[in-house]
Amino acid sequence: MPTLPLALKIADVVSNAQRRRRRLDVAAVASLLLDAHPEAGHSLTEIADTLREEVAFQGTLAKGIAATSR
Repeated sequence: MPTLPLALKIADVVSNAQRRRRRLDVAAVASLLLDAHPEAGHSLTEIADTLREEVAFQGTLAKGIAATSR
């Protein structure tokens, strides 16, 4: 399961950025994750795309939570 540590780190990075309400530098983070997890066998583009998808998904979740908590 070489991809699992990378997937967990992506989730952590996105969650931390959202919690701190900070923008995520997708290119920089993707590069760092690629260097830290070469065993996962993913390209820089794949990691960056996944980060963008997770950011979009987290944003959708946050909007849904805000709408239901009113």
